[in-house]
Amino acid sequence: MTRATSLLLGAASLVAISCDSAEPPDGSTAGTIVSSVTIDAASDTLEGPGHSVQLKAVALNAAGEEIEGTTTKWSSFDEAIATVDASGRLQAEDFGQAFIRAEIDGTVAQRAFLVADVLPPSSTASTLAFVGVDVVTMVTASPLVDQTIVIRDGIISEMGPAATTPIPPDAAVIEAAQNQPWFIMPGLVDSHIHMTGSSAEQDDVLKLYVANGVTTVREMWANGNSRTQRDRIELGALGPRVFAASPGMDGPGGPWAGSTPPVSDASNARSLVRRYETEGYDFVKVYNLLEIDVYQAIMEEADAVGIRVIGHVPQKVNLQMALDHRQYSMEHLLGFGPMVSSTGNLNSGTLNGARVEEWSGKVAASGTWNSPTLSVLILSADRAREIRRSNAYRYVPPSMKN
Repeated sequence: MTRATSLLLGAASLVAISCDSAEPPDGSTAGTIVSSVTIDAASDTLEGPGHSVQLKAVALNAAGEEIEGTTTKWSSFDEAIATVDASGRLQAEDFGQAFIRAEIDGTVAQRAFLVADVLPPSSTASTLAFVGVDVVTMVTASPLVDQTIVIRDGIISEMGPAATTPIPPDAAVIEAAQNQPWFIMPGLVDSHIHMTGSSAEQDDVLKLYVANGVTTVREMWANGNSRTQRDRIELGALGPRVFAASPGMDGPGGPWAGSTPPVSDASNARSLVRRYETEGYDFVKVYNLLEIDVYQAIMEEADAVGIRVIGHVPQKVNLQMALDHRQYSMEHLLGFGPMVSSTGNLNSGTLNGARVEEWSGKVAASGTWNSPTLSVLILSADRAREIRRSNAYRYVPPSMKN
Protein backbone atom coordinates (compact mmCIF):
# COMPACT_ATOMS: atom_id res chain seq x y z
CA MET A 1 0.00 0.00 0.00
CA THR A 2 1.24 3.53 -0.76
CA ARG A 3 0.41 6.26 1.71
CA ALA A 4 0.98 9.97 0.97
CA THR A 5 0.62 12.73 3.54
CA SER A 6 0.91 16.49 2.88
CA LEU A 7 1.26 19.00 5.70
CA LEU A 8 1.55 22.79 5.74
CA LEU A 9 3.57 24.23 8.60
CA GLY A 10 4.05 28.00 8.52
CA ALA A 11 5.90 28.83 5.32
CA ALA A 12 7.23 25.31 4.92
CA SER A 13 5.65 22.51 2.94
CA LEU A 14 6.18 19.03 4.32
CA VAL A 15 5.54 15.98 2.18
CA ALA A 16 5.88 12.46 3.51
CA ILE A 17 5.47 9.37 1.34
CA SER A 18 5.48 5.88 2.77
CA CYS A 19 5.46 2.64 0.82
CA ASP A 20 4.65 -0.42 2.90
CA SER A 21 2.75 -3.63 2.64
CA ALA A 22 -0.59 -4.24 4.28
CA GLU A 23 1.09 -6.56 6.77
CA PRO A 24 4.29 -5.78 8.73
CA PRO A 25 7.36 -7.69 7.50
CA ASP A 26 8.61 -10.68 9.48
CA GLY A 27 10.11 -9.78 12.82
CA SER A 28 8.49 -6.33 13.04
CA THR A 29 5.38 -4.90 14.59
CA ALA A 30 2.97 -2.24 13.40
CA GLY A 31 4.36 0.12 16.02
CA THR A 32 7.81 0.15 14.41
CA ILE A 33 6.70 0.66 10.80
CA VAL A 34 7.42 4.24 9.67
CA SER A 35 4.19 5.75 8.38
CA SER A 36 5.24 9.41 8.11
CA VAL A 37 8.18 11.71 8.79
CA THR A 38 8.32 15.35 9.88
CA ILE A 39 11.26 17.75 10.04
CA ASP A 40 11.49 19.87 13.20
CA ALA A 41 13.50 23.12 13.34
CA ALA A 42 13.57 26.19 15.56
CA SER A 43 13.09 28.47 12.53
CA ASP A 44 12.41 28.36 8.79
CA THR A 45 14.63 31.43 8.25
CA LEU A 46 18.42 31.72 8.58
CA GLU A 47 20.04 35.13 8.96
CA GLY A 48 22.43 35.03 6.02
CA PRO A 49 25.28 32.78 4.85
CA GLY A 50 27.29 31.18 7.65
CA HIS A 51 24.33 30.77 10.00
CA SER A 52 23.03 27.32 10.87
CA VAL A 53 20.16 25.54 12.56
CA GLN A 54 19.80 22.01 13.92
CA LEU A 55 17.17 19.86 12.26
CA LYS A 56 15.48 16.79 13.68
CA ALA A 57 13.62 14.20 11.64
CA VAL A 58 10.81 12.53 13.57
CA ALA A 59 9.46 9.16 12.42
CA LEU A 60 5.85 8.34 13.29
CA ASN A 61 3.92 5.09 13.08
CA ALA A 62 0.34 4.74 11.83
CA ALA A 63 -0.96 5.70 15.28
CA GLY A 64 1.00 8.96 15.21
CA GLU A 65 3.48 7.76 17.83
CA GLU A 66 7.17 8.63 17.57
CA ILE A 67 9.49 5.75 16.71
CA GLU A 68 12.80 5.87 18.56
CA GLY A 69 16.20 4.71 17.34
CA THR A 70 15.77 5.45 13.64
CA THR A 71 18.50 6.58 11.23
CA THR A 72 17.99 9.61 9.00
CA LYS A 73 19.51 10.22 5.58
CA TRP A 74 19.74 13.99 4.97
CA SER A 75 20.14 15.84 1.66
CA SER A 76 19.72 19.34 0.19
CA PHE A 77 18.18 20.00 -3.21
CA ASP A 78 20.37 23.10 -3.68
CA GLU A 79 23.71 22.96 -1.87
CA ALA A 80 24.65 26.37 -3.27
CA ILE A 81 22.00 27.83 -0.93
CA ALA A 82 22.25 25.47 2.06
CA THR A 83 23.95 22.21 3.01
CA VAL A 84 22.99 19.65 5.63
CA ASP A 85 25.34 17.16 7.28
CA ALA A 86 24.71 13.63 8.52
CA SER A 87 23.65 14.92 11.96
CA GLY A 88 20.99 17.21 10.47
CA ARG A 89 22.91 20.47 10.93
CA LEU A 90 21.68 22.92 8.25
CA GLN A 91 24.29 25.46 7.11
CA ALA A 92 23.38 28.53 5.03
CA GLU A 93 25.72 29.12 2.06
CA ASP A 94 23.99 31.87 0.04
CA PHE A 95 20.78 33.89 -0.03
CA GLY A 96 17.74 32.10 -1.40
CA GLN A 97 15.40 29.21 -0.67
CA ALA A 98 16.56 25.64 -0.09
CA PHE A 99 14.55 22.45 0.20
CA ILE A 100 15.87 19.88 2.67
CA ARG A 101 15.01 16.19 2.43
CA ALA A 102 14.97 13.65 5.26
CA GLU A 103 14.53 9.93 4.59
CA ILE A 104 13.86 7.26 7.24
CA ASP A 105 13.29 3.65 6.16
CA GLY A 106 12.11 4.72 2.71
CA THR A 107 9.73 7.41 3.96
CA VAL A 108 10.61 10.95 2.88
CA ALA A 109 9.88 14.42 4.27
CA GLN A 110 10.76 17.76 2.70
CA ARG A 111 10.91 21.25 4.22
CA ALA A 112 11.71 24.68 2.78
CA PHE A 113 14.14 27.10 4.44
CA LEU A 114 14.80 30.73 3.53
CA VAL A 115 18.25 32.29 3.83
CA ALA A 116 17.69 36.04 4.30
CA ASP A 117 19.91 38.89 5.47
CA VAL A 118 17.53 39.75 8.32
CA LEU A 119 15.19 37.76 10.51
CA PRO A 120 11.46 38.54 10.48
CA PRO A 121 10.69 41.68 12.48
CA SER A 122 9.68 41.20 16.10
CA SER A 123 6.08 41.55 17.17
CA THR A 124 6.94 44.64 19.25
CA ALA A 125 5.36 47.65 17.56
CA SER A 126 7.70 50.55 16.84
CA THR A 127 6.68 54.20 16.62
CA LEU A 128 8.61 56.86 14.72
CA ALA A 129 8.12 60.61 14.62
CA PHE A 130 9.67 62.79 11.90
CA VAL A 131 9.66 66.35 13.23
CA GLY A 132 10.14 69.63 11.35
CA VAL A 133 10.06 68.12 7.86
CA ASP A 134 8.62 69.50 4.62
CA VAL A 135 6.12 67.11 3.02
CA VAL A 136 5.57 66.72 -0.72
CA THR A 137 1.99 65.46 -0.82
CA MET A 138 1.41 65.11 -4.60
CA VAL A 139 -1.96 66.86 -4.16
CA THR A 140 -0.88 70.38 -3.14
CA ALA A 141 0.89 72.90 -5.36
CA SER A 142 3.78 73.29 -2.91
CA PRO A 143 5.18 71.27 0.00
CA LEU A 144 3.63 71.45 3.46
CA VAL A 145 6.31 73.16 5.55
CA ASP A 146 7.47 72.27 9.09
CA GLN A 147 5.36 69.16 9.64
CA THR A 148 5.41 66.24 12.06
CA ILE A 149 4.68 62.75 10.74
CA VAL A 150 3.97 59.91 13.19
CA ILE A 151 4.38 56.33 11.97
CA ARG A 152 2.98 53.36 13.89
CA ASP A 153 3.58 49.79 12.74
CA GLY A 154 4.83 51.07 9.40
CA ILE A 155 1.68 53.14 8.74
CA ILE A 156 1.38 56.95 8.89
CA SER A 157 -1.05 57.55 11.75
CA GLU A 158 -0.82 61.33 12.21
CA MET A 159 0.49 64.30 10.25
CA GLY A 160 0.21 68.00 10.95
CA PRO A 161 2.08 71.21 11.82
CA ALA A 162 5.05 70.53 14.07
CA ALA A 163 3.89 73.18 16.54
CA THR A 164 0.57 71.46 17.24
CA THR A 165 1.00 67.76 16.45
CA PRO A 166 1.77 65.77 19.62
CA ILE A 167 4.66 63.31 19.64
CA PRO A 168 3.82 59.96 21.29
CA PRO A 169 5.96 59.34 24.39
CA ASP A 170 7.15 55.97 23.05
CA ALA A 171 8.25 57.38 19.68
CA ALA A 172 11.79 57.44 18.37
CA VAL A 173 12.19 61.04 17.19
CA ILE A 174 14.00 61.99 13.98
CA GLU A 175 14.26 65.77 13.82
CA ALA A 176 15.20 67.85 10.80
CA ALA A 177 18.39 69.88 11.09
CA GLN A 178 18.07 73.62 11.65
CA ASN A 179 18.21 75.73 8.46
CA GLN A 180 18.46 72.60 6.32
CA PRO A 181 15.05 71.50 5.02
CA TRP A 182 14.27 67.81 4.98
CA PHE A 183 11.74 66.66 2.43
CA ILE A 184 9.53 63.61 2.77
CA MET A 185 7.61 62.41 -0.27
CA PRO A 186 5.71 59.29 -1.34
CA GLY A 187 7.98 56.56 -2.62
CA LEU A 188 8.42 56.30 -6.37
CA VAL A 189 7.19 53.28 -8.34
CA ASP A 190 9.04 51.65 -11.24
CA SER A 191 6.25 49.70 -12.89
CA HIS A 192 8.36 47.71 -15.37
CA ILE A 193 11.71 46.19 -14.46
CA HIS A 194 13.64 43.02 -15.31
CA MET A 195 16.07 41.67 -12.73
CA THR A 196 19.04 39.79 -14.13
CA GLY A 197 22.31 38.47 -12.77
CA SER A 198 23.14 36.55 -9.61
CA SER A 199 21.29 36.83 -6.31
CA ALA A 200 24.02 39.12 -4.99
CA GLU A 201 23.79 41.39 -8.05
CA GLN A 202 20.00 41.53 -7.80
CA ASP A 203 20.34 42.42 -4.13
CA ASP A 204 22.68 45.30 -5.02
CA VAL A 205 20.30 46.62 -7.69
CA LEU A 206 17.30 46.49 -5.35
CA LYS A 207 19.21 48.56 -2.80
CA LEU A 208 19.99 51.10 -5.54
CA TYR A 209 16.26 51.53 -6.12
CA VAL A 210 15.76 52.43 -2.46
CA ALA A 211 18.75 54.80 -2.53
CA ASN A 212 17.04 56.67 -5.37
CA GLY A 213 13.63 56.88 -3.72
CA VAL A 214 11.99 53.94 -5.52
CA THR A 215 10.06 51.93 -2.94
CA THR A 216 7.95 49.70 -5.22
CA VAL A 217 8.84 47.79 -8.39
CA ARG A 218 7.07 45.38 -10.73
CA GLU A 219 9.35 42.58 -11.90
CA MET A 220 7.81 41.82 -15.29
CA TRP A 221 9.31 38.39 -16.01
CA ALA A 222 10.00 36.85 -12.64
CA ASN A 223 11.28 33.44 -11.61
CA GLY A 224 12.00 31.59 -8.39
CA ASN A 225 15.03 33.76 -7.67
CA SER A 226 13.16 37.06 -7.95
CA ARG A 227 10.27 35.64 -5.91
CA THR A 228 12.83 34.83 -3.22
CA GLN A 229 14.06 38.44 -3.33
CA ARG A 230 10.45 39.59 -2.93
CA ASP A 231 9.95 37.31 0.07
CA ARG A 232 13.22 38.40 1.71
CA ILE A 233 12.12 42.02 1.52
CA GLU A 234 8.72 41.14 2.96
CA LEU A 235 10.61 39.61 5.90
CA GLY A 236 12.44 42.88 6.47
CA ALA A 237 15.48 42.89 4.16
CA LEU A 238 16.39 46.24 2.60
CA GLY A 239 14.79 46.76 -0.79
CA PRO A 240 11.69 48.06 -2.55
CA ARG A 241 8.43 46.20 -2.36
CA VAL A 242 8.47 43.73 -5.27
CA PHE A 243 5.48 42.54 -7.27
CA ALA A 244 6.42 39.53 -9.39
CA ALA A 245 4.80 38.74 -12.74
CA SER A 246 4.97 35.23 -14.15
CA PRO A 247 7.19 34.38 -17.11
CA GLY A 248 5.50 35.64 -20.26
CA MET A 249 2.79 33.36 -21.63
CA ASP A 250 3.42 33.32 -25.38
CA GLY A 251 2.46 31.24 -28.38
CA PRO A 252 4.82 28.88 -30.23
CA GLY A 253 7.75 30.54 -32.00
CA GLY A 254 8.11 33.44 -29.60
CA PRO A 255 11.49 35.15 -29.08
CA TRP A 256 11.85 33.85 -25.52
CA ALA A 257 10.84 30.23 -26.14
CA GLY A 258 13.92 29.03 -24.26
CA SER A 259 12.84 30.65 -21.00
CA THR A 260 9.11 29.94 -20.94
CA PRO A 261 6.96 27.02 -22.17
CA PRO A 262 4.97 27.87 -25.34
CA VAL A 263 1.21 28.04 -24.83
CA SER A 264 -0.34 26.19 -27.75
CA ASP A 265 -3.99 25.70 -26.77
CA ALA A 266 -6.66 26.78 -24.29
CA SER A 267 -6.27 23.72 -22.05
CA ASN A 268 -2.53 24.29 -21.78
CA ALA A 269 -3.18 27.97 -21.03
CA ARG A 270 -5.57 27.21 -18.17
CA SER A 271 -3.16 24.71 -16.65
CA LEU A 272 -0.27 27.19 -16.79
CA VAL A 273 -2.35 29.95 -15.16
CA ARG A 274 -3.17 27.61 -12.27
CA ARG A 275 0.49 26.64 -11.96
CA TYR A 276 1.69 30.25 -11.81
CA GLU A 277 -0.97 31.14 -9.24
CA THR A 278 0.06 28.16 -7.09
CA GLU A 279 3.75 29.08 -7.36
CA GLY A 280 3.01 32.46 -5.82
CA TYR A 281 3.29 34.95 -8.67
CA ASP A 282 1.42 38.22 -8.16
CA PHE A 283 0.33 38.49 -11.81
CA VAL A 284 0.12 36.40 -14.96
CA LYS A 285 1.89 38.02 -17.91
CA VAL A 286 0.64 37.67 -21.50
CA TYR A 287 2.87 38.14 -24.54
CA ASN A 288 2.78 38.77 -28.29
CA LEU A 289 1.93 35.55 -30.16
CA LEU A 290 -1.10 34.21 -28.29
CA GLU A 291 -4.09 33.08 -30.33
CA ILE A 292 -7.40 34.74 -29.48
CA ASP A 293 -8.96 31.61 -27.95
CA VAL A 294 -5.84 31.02 -25.85
CA TYR A 295 -5.88 34.64 -24.63
CA GLN A 296 -9.55 34.31 -23.70
CA ALA A 297 -8.84 31.07 -21.80
CA ILE A 298 -6.05 32.80 -19.85
CA MET A 299 -8.34 35.67 -18.88
CA GLU A 300 -11.17 33.34 -17.83
CA GLU A 301 -8.94 31.04 -15.78
CA ALA A 302 -7.13 33.95 -14.13
CA ASP A 303 -10.48 35.40 -13.10
CA ALA A 304 -11.54 32.02 -11.71
CA VAL A 305 -8.43 31.57 -9.53
CA GLY A 306 -8.19 35.24 -8.54
CA ILE A 307 -4.97 36.43 -10.21
CA ARG A 308 -4.66 39.54 -12.39
CA VAL A 309 -3.39 39.52 -15.98
CA ILE A 310 -0.87 42.10 -17.18
CA GLY A 311 1.58 42.43 -20.05
CA HIS A 312 1.53 42.98 -23.79
CA VAL A 313 -1.56 43.23 -25.95
CA PRO A 314 -1.04 40.16 -28.21
CA GLN A 315 -0.83 40.88 -31.93
CA LYS A 316 -4.08 39.06 -32.74
CA VAL A 317 -5.91 40.67 -29.81
CA ASN A 318 -7.01 44.25 -30.43
CA LEU A 319 -7.13 46.97 -27.81
CA GLN A 320 -10.91 46.80 -27.43
CA MET A 321 -10.78 43.06 -26.71
CA ALA A 322 -8.12 43.60 -24.03
CA LEU A 323 -10.34 46.22 -22.38
CA ASP A 324 -13.42 43.99 -22.63
CA HIS A 325 -11.53 41.19 -20.86
CA ARG A 326 -10.35 43.62 -18.16
CA GLN A 327 -6.62 43.13 -18.67
CA TYR A 328 -5.25 44.84 -15.57
CA SER A 329 -2.32 46.64 -17.22
CA MET A 330 -0.77 47.00 -20.66
CA GLU A 331 2.92 47.57 -21.38
CA HIS A 332 4.71 49.83 -23.90
CA LEU A 333 1.38 51.25 -25.21
CA LEU A 334 1.04 48.10 -27.32
CA GLY A 335 -2.39 47.88 -28.90
CA PHE A 336 -2.67 51.62 -29.48
CA GLY A 337 -0.79 51.63 -32.80
CA PRO A 338 -3.48 49.96 -34.96
CA MET A 339 -6.11 52.26 -33.46
CA VAL A 340 -4.41 55.65 -33.82
CA SER A 341 -1.58 55.46 -36.38
CA SER A 342 -1.80 55.47 -40.18
CA THR A 343 0.78 52.65 -40.28
CA GLY A 344 -0.52 50.73 -37.27
CA ASN A 345 2.71 51.53 -35.41
CA LEU A 346 3.27 54.32 -32.89
CA ASN A 347 6.88 54.71 -34.04
CA SER A 348 5.98 55.60 -37.63
CA GLY A 349 3.24 57.11 -39.74
CA THR A 350 0.81 59.87 -38.81
CA LEU A 351 -1.11 59.90 -35.55
CA ASN A 352 -4.81 60.70 -35.70
CA GLY A 353 -5.31 63.19 -32.85
CA ALA A 354 -9.04 62.55 -32.54
CA ARG A 355 -8.47 58.80 -32.34
CA VAL A 356 -5.76 59.30 -29.71
CA GLU A 357 -8.25 61.27 -27.60
CA GLU A 358 -10.97 58.67 -28.18
CA TRP A 359 -8.91 55.64 -27.22
CA SER A 360 -7.15 57.36 -24.34
CA GLY A 361 -10.59 58.12 -22.92
CA LYS A 362 -11.77 54.53 -23.40
CA VAL A 363 -8.71 53.12 -21.65
CA ALA A 364 -9.01 55.58 -18.76
CA ALA A 365 -12.71 54.77 -18.32
CA SER A 366 -12.02 51.02 -18.33
CA GLY A 367 -9.70 51.20 -15.31
CA THR A 368 -6.88 49.45 -17.18
CA TRP A 369 -3.45 50.77 -16.27
CA ASN A 370 -0.77 51.60 -18.83
CA SER A 371 2.99 51.43 -18.34
CA PRO A 372 4.39 53.32 -21.37
CA THR A 373 8.07 52.52 -20.58
CA LEU A 374 9.07 55.72 -22.37
CA SER A 375 12.65 55.40 -21.13
CA VAL A 376 13.02 52.27 -23.27
CA LEU A 377 11.75 54.10 -26.35
CA ILE A 378 14.22 56.97 -25.95
CA LEU A 379 17.25 54.81 -25.12
CA SER A 380 19.20 55.63 -28.27
CA ALA A 381 22.85 54.77 -28.88
CA ASP A 382 23.84 58.32 -27.89
CA ARG A 383 21.86 58.03 -24.67
CA ALA A 384 23.51 54.68 -23.89
CA ARG A 385 26.97 56.23 -24.31
CA GLU A 386 25.94 59.07 -22.00
CA ILE A 387 24.87 56.58 -19.34
CA ARG A 388 28.19 54.73 -19.59
CA ARG A 389 30.06 57.99 -18.97
CA SER A 390 27.99 58.89 -15.89
CA ASN A 391 29.19 58.40 -12.32
CA ALA A 392 26.17 56.19 -11.62
CA TYR A 393 27.32 53.60 -14.17
CA ARG A 394 29.92 52.23 -11.76
CA TYR A 395 27.09 50.86 -9.61
CA VAL A 396 25.63 48.75 -12.43
CA PRO A 397 26.43 45.03 -11.93
CA PRO A 398 28.80 43.48 -14.52
CA SER A 399 26.15 41.13 -15.92
CA MET A 400 23.91 44.10 -16.76
CA LYS A 401 26.76 46.05 -18.34
CA ASN A 402 27.37 43.16 -20.70
